Amino acid sequence: MGGTGTLQRRQDASIHLTSVLGQRVVNNFRFGANRINFPLTCQGRDVFNSFGPTDPFGRGQDFPLPGLSGFGCLLQVDRDSSRRFSGTYTVGDDVTWVRGQHTWKVGFEFRKVYSNSTNEFLSRTTVDFNNFSNFGAPAFQTGNSAVDSNTSLQNMAWSLFGAVGSQTQAQFFDKSGNRAPDDPRGFRQPEFGAFFQDSYKILPNLTFSYGLRYQFNGVPYEVNNLLSTLFTNPSGPAPFTFTIAGDREHGLPPLYNNDWHDFEPRIGLAWDPFKQGKTSIRAGYGIFHDRVFGQLLGLTRGNPPFQQIFFAPTFNPAAGGPAVSTLSLPPSLTATAVVNNEAGNFPFLVDPHLRMPYSQNWNFGLQESPFPSLVIEVDYVGSKGIRLLRVIDGNPPQPNLVAQLEAFCVPTNPANSFSSGQCDQRTLQFNNLYFGAESGVLPFDAVNNNAFLHAAFFTGAASSIYHALQVNITKRLSSGLAIQAAYTWSHAIDNSSDPLVPTAGNQEFPRNSFDLNAERGNSDFDVRQRLVLNYTWEIPVGRGHRHLADGLTGKILEGWQLAGITTFSSGLPFDIFTNLDTAHVGEIQRPDLNPTAIPLPVSAPRIQTGPNLGLFADPPFGRGGNLVRNRFRGPGIINWDMVLQKTIHISERLGLELRTEAYNLFNRTQFNQPGNRTSDPGTFGQSTSEVRRADGTSGARQIQFGMKLTF
Repeated sequence: MGGTGTLQRRQDASIHLTSVLGQRVVNNFRFGANRINFPLTCQGRDVFNSFGPTDPFGRGQDFPLPGLSGFGCLLQVDRDSSRRFSGTYTVGDDVTWVRGQHTWKVGFEFRKVYSNSTNEFLSRTTVDFNNFSNFGAPAFQTGNSAVDSNTSLQNMAWSLFGAVGSQTQAQFFDKSGNRAPDDPRGFRQPEFGAFFQDSYKILPNLTFSYGLRYQFNGVPYEVNNLLSTLFTNPSGPAPFTFTIAGDREHGLPPLYNNDWHDFEPRIGLAWDPFKQGKTSIRAGYGIFHDRVFGQLLGLTRGNPPFQQIFFAPTFNPAAGGPAVSTLSLPPSLTATAVVNNEAGNFPFLVDPHLRMPYSQNWNFGLQESPFPSLVIEVDYVGSKGIRLLRVIDGNPPQPNLVAQLEAFCVPTNPANSFSSGQCDQRTLQFNNLYFGAESGVLPFDAVNNNAFLHAAFFTGAASSIYHALQVNITKRLSSGLAIQAAYTWSHAIDNSSDPLVPTAGNQEFPRNSFDLNAERGNSDFDVRQRLVLNYTWEIPVGRGHRHLADGLTGKILEGWQLAGITTFSSGLPFDIFTNLDTAHVGEIQRPDLNPTAIPLPVSAPRIQTGPNLGLFADPPFGRGGNLVRNRFRGPGIINWDMVLQKTIHISERLGLELRTEAYNLFNRTQFNQPGNRTSDPGTFGQSTSEVRRADGTSGARQIQFGMKLTF
């Protein structure tokens, strides 16, 4: 119930023609096409729809319950289903010409990327019970400050009372303004690349490679002109009028301007200093550009006039909210490109001045083969990301308005009087900053407009740096034994790791969109140390070996092989948050860290994989906490996957293989990240779930047996 169902299909086709045009010239032509069908369906939606009334397309309501999972298609982002048909057409050609000490290569490639899909996010009506978080209104008062300030308990109590704080639904429209059941889009993006390179063999033991690539990633567009955006500042005064964006050939302004300046130089060096074929010193440098497509582009389909958001804040701090049992479904809206104040829309916007993100990559390494079966490689690898995509709040609370409200909401101000009482610093949080005046708790809002309740604004404002020491030792198969060890010691730092999907428990927006430098910290994917071993050992007993080779014993013991993959890895970093918006920016903030504080008793030491709650405190109102982003790390990984196999030669043409495969052989629990909300003392710092295997099954030990007959 509420799970995700899918039936995926992938298809690929390619043509490759190699033509020898002379003794020293070779031409390669290639054509390729691929497509993916990736539908998603909410399981049990008919049951959810039976809970109450449905809209004109048969969709019911979803009920997220604070502190619990809730009822509805929540994992599907409140939608019944979605469709994904995407792929790429590629045609390219390159010519290789060998002349003297030079190997020249020149080529080009055209790509046409397409995506025909629907999202349907929020198409099911969603109700919100987080009245304590959003409005600061307690559902109960016990006199115990620790209990009364517990956000989860207060919000859960409001949900038990059935008091709805707000109601939201996305409604879709076609170009004629008629309401539609879904939001189909056909996105296209042209791409072109051309390159030239030369591999120059300066000496028999020294090769220098250099080249230049030009990469053009065109601006994506929608084939039916069903894409809109905002070319004005979303934090300015309302109303706002969205503009259809598309292909210039159709007379429409593009989503952002084409970036025609993406040149990518590459250089490389390979040197055998002793001319014995056992030592190699390598170095390289290159620039690589990224593109904007996929899910980021798909989110822009939610902008007016093709999608309208019904958002109704129904909660009143003095009277509470309407009962969920009496709540009617949202009425059908009218398609309009204009968004007025109090709409509470959440648009997805792309910076119209966006330039393509790129990275500079470099490496220097030494490879040595002291014995024919042994290779040792040590490399330094570095990477610097520039103009990386990140999302910021395009309509954040304005510092000057916040400062005025801070000065107003003091107990000594005689004008500070409302039907719900006086406002204070706690009032200046979250939705109150956008709708405080309309809710009757503030004299004015802290934003220039509340047409947008935040705005996802994607821009190239992120950067990253990565340094790594990589060591690889490979012992090729000899004397029945093969081993490979790969060790990485690295550090990745950035101020945004993913513009779309933050690591579990982390947040999408920065804590303060006016201070992006405060987000610089360990990358969400930063793994400091990782060692992976893979090995194969043909056990040297039985027939064909020195020991126990004769008779029945030799027959039984022959053909045994042990293989496996062993992984040791440090944990991923995670962020820690309070439940308060102490900085008055509309986002929960990080706490204050006091390393010398007295730790609190831990209820479940065996699953306590994070820091102690006693080290943290809520910062005072007026600023965020002193804890930096991704300061702490979750549990690491120690895992053994092994195979024991026996090969039996029945006859010259007939053989039998018996396999025993064990995953997580020693049954070690691989914990997920610990709870990271200081407002949830019962789970903070504790890992309450495990890392599952790639196929979705349990991470606990699994043993399976197999038999294969070869003939």
